[in-house]
Amino acid sequence: MTQYNQPKSLIIGAGAIGIALGYHLQLAGAQVSFLVRQQGVMDLQKDQVLYCHDDNSLKVFKGYIIKTLPEVDVQAYDYVFFALTGAALKSEDGQRLVKLIGTAIGGPGNKTKILIGSFFIGIRDWFLEVSGLPQDRVAACNPAIHVYSTKAFQMPSVYAEPAKANLIEQADWAYADRFSTGAAFHVMDDCPGIAQSFSNLYNNCRVSKCIIRSPVEDAAFGNLAPIAFAATELLGWPKFRDIDPSNDIWVLATEAAKEVLGLHLHGEYGRLAATNLNPATFLEGMKEYERTFGTFDIIAFSQYHHGGKVQAQDQQHLQDCIVRGKEEVRCTYLLSHSCHFALLPLILVVSNSSVTFFYYFVDLTTGGFIRVYTCMLLTFIGWHRALKAQPDVAPESLLPYLSPFRPYGSYFAFVLGCIILLFIGWGTFSPLDVEGWITYYFAAAFDPLMFMVGNLVKKRRWAKPSQADLITGKATVDEECQVWEDLGAPENERMRLKQMEWLRRF
Repeated sequence: MTQYNQPKSLIIGAGAIGIALGYHLQLAGAQVSFLVRQQGVMDLQKDQVLYCHDDNSLKVFKGYIIKTLPEVDVQAYDYVFFALTGAALKSEDGQRLVKLIGTAIGGPGNKTKILIGSFFIGIRDWFLEVSGLPQDRVAACNPAIHVYSTKAFQMPSVYAEPAKANLIEQADWAYADRFSTGAAFHVMDDCPGIAQSFSNLYNNCRVSKCIIRSPVEDAAFGNLAPIAFAATELLGWPKFRDIDPSNDIWVLATEAAKEVLGLHLHGEYGRLAATNLNPATFLEGMKEYERTFGTFDIIAFSQYHHGGKVQAQDQQHLQDCIVRGKEEVRCTYLLSHSCHFALLPLILVVSNSSVTFFYYFVDLTTGGFIRVYTCMLLTFIGWHRALKAQPDVAPESLLPYLSPFRPYGSYFAFVLGCIILLFIGWGTFSPLDVEGWITYYFAAAFDPLMFMVGNLVKKRRWAKPSQADLITGKATVDEECQVWEDLGAPENERMRLKQMEWLRRF
């Protein structure tokens, strides 16, 4: 690559992010070129005017170079920045472009550096695989600067003030550089060489900032944005400061966020963040985000941005979360919610999230075990009463085992079991939790139902203790017990297994 004192940067895509990046790189002293389709050349032939929300002023961006694919020499650039949406990058045309650029700069001796400003899970690994480039040539970025086309979206708070409205009507683009990290761009440290050199270049502009971040840390919170804004859309796009953290939708959104944080790609950092996340802390983080942007209406912007412009990208992101959850064999149940912007899958884990589902399973099995044991005690009590009522048929002195305090221990345990089954789900009544109530008291309905079905099928009837049948089947049991006593447990087990079908032995 030919060396120049002035760094040369090629920005692929002349949308909102591409224009904002190009403006700041030009201020930093870089030569800026845009790679666009033929139909996009005309839009760039006039100077680009940007309105800055931070100081309510206009910025003029000019002197850049316009390139189309046939004429561009990618090897001539120090930096190539992909400023496409995630959906556009993963499209057929996007993948063709990635392969083409990978082939163009993949030769020995070339030092062109790639920065990916698109958004989807695992973007860098995907790019490395498709382009065929080595790891030290590609870095992922997160453009945190908020930019929009003034022709596509009109910020209500700006047009409410005539002086600001007059300025923004002259602009093609508007931006706010107030992200809570204090930086307009985040470049990941998974490729330290590129991260350091690009951040040094960008920071030469002096009016904006680029920082180096861990990809795990950046993704742990960046991947939650589609969830937070999908929940906000369901609530009717209120300000974050007006949302009640106990609102059902926000609580569900928090559970969804915890599920996403628990994905392996977020590592230990994500697991710790999920542990500490609750509806109040999640909402407080979004409130701080809202406060940071001040008069820039972050909700109105997000309604335009996440509700329209990057809708496909958000949908793909949520689908990727679902796929990764399944691949990691997580017990993750994800709800797709119908939103105004074309069925945006909202990862709200409702009552069947992995954690909640596990607790439901524990409640069911705990109640089931107590139920089974209580029924066994009831059977024993009935059997013992029959023994007492029929001393001539089965004298108690002939029983092989006599427990202390019998039968009073069984009566006590039976009463205790009934009390537990009665009060095990008492907390589900106030406030009424239908799912919890069903889970806790499933056994209370199951036993009477099975009892009635058994009576109908087996044609059973109630019997007094003195009339209970203690003889039928006793000879069979005695015979089996005698076999165990004569042959011993190991030999008897071998004989029993030998008589079984081969499949049942396993």
